[in-house]
Amino acid sequence: MSSAQTTVINKNCYLQLEMGLVNQLCLLAQRLVHLYTTNNIDAFVANREFFSTEIVESVRALERFGSSQKFDQRTIDQNIGWLKPEVALDCLKDRERTVGYAKAIRLAVDKLVCQKREGELVEIVDAGSGPLPIFAIFAAISSPTTRVRALEIDPLSARIAKEIVLKLGLQDRITVINCDAQKYSYLFETGKKFDLLVTETMTSALAGESMRFIFENLAPQVVEGGLTIPRAVTIDLLLKSDADDKREFLLTKDAPLYRLSKDSFLEHSWRSIIFDNIPIGNYKVYLRTTVDLFSDDQFCVVLSPNKTSITGDIRIGAFLIDKATLGIETYYVPNSDPYFDPLAHDFCRVELRRRSSRESGLTLPSPPPFE
Repeated sequence: MSSAQTTVINKNCYLQLEMGLVNQLCLLAQRLVHLYTTNNIDAFVANREFFSTEIVESVRALERFGSSQKFDQRTIDQNIGWLKPEVALDCLKDRERTVGYAKAIRLAVDKLVCQKREGELVEIVDAGSGPLPIFAIFAAISSPTTRVRALEIDPLSARIAKEIVLKLGLQDRITVINCDAQKYSYLFETGKKFDLLVTETMTSALAGESMRFIFENLAPQVVEGGLTIPRAVTIDLLLKSDADDKREFLLTKDAPLYRLSKDSFLEHSWRSIIFDNIPIGNYKVYLRTTVDLFSDDQFCVVLSPNKTSITGDIRIGAFLIDKATLGIETYYVPNSDPYFDPLAHDFCRVELRRRSSRESGLTLPSPPPFE
């Protein structure tokens, strides 16, 4: 058998496995849609009722097949692509995250529908929808007047998402687009702005994925009075005592170390923090994440620190606070690997400020240059 014939057979085998996974994910989506439409999304639990044995077996079969085959890069890029379904499933299994986003989407769509004239469409962009575009699906079924564009950069994930949307009969409300959400222009494509941006493309402390860049590109394309989910992501700096891990000191009470929102998506932030009544001792340094999904005068949906996979505290180092310690200086850049290095200018630089015999107070330097 020629190598060309082998590649065709391998591709066909992979596509059969892919369609098997599409069918299983579609069943999962139908279960989630039922909970959503009956206002019972709180009943969602990541157990075998939702993540069936068939889904797990389909994922494992894809993993085994992918690891046992050797395709050239052109074949991977043009014919197959690579799907990591375990990543999408792990995201869905994060109950607090999934339920929180579902509630925020319902509240945001209801609010936007009330702002529109009767029958006027609510235009929504879901950036980074993945192979199972559940947030796009939730948005599409929240009102007959919603129209959603689900953006997905991976060709295979986009193809699976299209199949699921078709099987659910939502092709008139959801358009799946294989593109880079960091570069996509809704304004160029339609000549207008949209009403709601939904994206969950982050890890704790914004240390991975591309949410800041997606906000930088898409948030300015949201209409005035429009909404984003999340409404804001805040990163704080925290000390935990070596002697007592439950003894915490939040260093950024007055203002967060970094804040990402519709109107704020800075490349970096620089802060100088003066210590206030922190006892002498050894401390571990953490970055703490809070995700405000939706807030108004009546409702608030927040993913609290250490309650989800995207809001866990990240330890970045440790240092000793003594009598000479006045405070610290921080330089924060999202979308980098978190670490603690007083001499570095990358993720979060933390420098102790000590009082010298010539200083009566704290002298602050200019912010370091951004490279």
